[in-house]
Amino acid sequence: MSENTKKLNKSQIIMIICSAVFLVIFAITFTLCWFFVDEIYKVDLNQIKTPANLVWCDEFDGDKINTDNWRIEPGTNADTGESFDGLNFGECIIRKGGYWTLDQCLLGPTKDGDKTANVLKIRTEKIGNDWHTAGIISDRALAQKYGYFEVRARLPKFYGTWSAFWMMPYNAPTAPTGKDALNAKLYGGEIDIMEAPAYARKSNGIVQQALHIGDYNRNTGTSTFSMNWLTENVGDIYDSFHTYGLYWDENMYKFYVDEKCVWTTSYNHTGNVSGIAQYLFLSTEIGGRDGIVGENPWKAILPKNKQLVTDNPQDIKYGDFEIDYVRCYSIKSTEFAVNNQKKIN
Repeated sequence: MSENTKKLNKSQIIMIICSAVFLVIFAITFTLCWFFVDEIYKVDLNQIKTPANLVWCDEFDGDKINTDNWRIEPGTNADTGESFDGLNFGECIIRKGGYWTLDQCLLGPTKDGDKTANVLKIRTEKIGNDWHTAGIISDRALAQKYGYFEVRARLPKFYGTWSAFWMMPYNAPTAPTGKDALNAKLYGGEIDIMEAPAYARKSNGIVQQALHIGDYNRNTGTSTFSMNWLTENVGDIYDSFHTYGLYWDENMYKFYVDEKCVWTTSYNHTGNVSGIAQYLFLSTEIGGRDGIVGENPWKAILPKNKQLVTDNPQDIKYGDFEIDYVRCYSIKSTEFAVNNQKKIN
C-alpha cells in the first residue's frame, strides 16, 4: 500500500469520525430543542382549571341577564338614532340581517325542559317584520390578558344563524395603516374561540376557530391577516352541550373542544400573539345587512348551505344558542384591565 493511500485512508477516517460526532451533536441538539419547545407548548388543563385559578365566571343562575357582567355592543339605537350603551331592555341595534337586543337574552331551563340546569338562551326569532337576536360583551366586567377561557354551550338548530364565543381587544390604541397594523402584540385582534358556521351543513359536527388582525373588513386601508381552523366530528353540537376553550399566553394560542386541543398556533405569520387585554363576546348573527335578511355571508365556508333565517319551517318559531356557563382562569402571566369579580392591584 502506498504512502498516499495510507494518508487518504487516515483522512477518510478523520472525516468519518467528525461526521459521526457532528451527527451525534445534531441529534442531541435537535432532541433538546424539541424538549424545550414541547415544554413551552405543553399545557395541563387539570392544573389550570382549579377553584384557585378561577378568576371570573357567569353560571347564569338568575332569572335575567346580569347587566353588571354583560351588555349589547354599544352603537346607535336602531329606533331613535341616539347613542346606545347596550344596557337597557327594549332597545336594539342593527347587526347584519337582524337586530341585537337584551330582550333576546333569556335565562331559564334548557330546551329539554331540564329545570335543574339554568342556562342563558340567546334567542333568534321574528318579532313583527324583523328578526331579533343578541350579541353581548363583557367589557365593563372582564378584560383579561392571558389565561384560559371556556364556555359550555349548545348551538341553535336554526337556519341562517351564526353563533360564536369570541374575544376582542379592550381599549386598543388605534392601529396605523399598512403592515404596522399587523402587530397583535400592540393592537390585539379578534380571537374566535368557537364559531358555528350555520345549521344544516352536511356534516353538523363542525365548528370553526379563527384569528384576525388588522382591518380584515378592509374599511380603512390597513393591512389584514386572518387564519382559521375547522374542527370536524365534534359530535351533535345542536342536540348536545360541548365545551369550547382557549389557552392564551405570550407564546401561543391553544384551542380546545371538550378539553381536547384541536389547534395550536403561535400566529408566527406576524411573529406574535395578542399582547393586550381582551373582552368576551357571546353572539348570534343573522345573514344579511342593514337589518334586512339576505344571502348568508358565510357561503364561502358553506357552499352547499345557503339557507336563510327565513327558510326555517313555519312551525319552528325560534332558535336558542344555549350557554351553561362562561369561566375564566388565570395563569402566571395573567393581567387584568377590568375584573368586577376580583380585586385588581
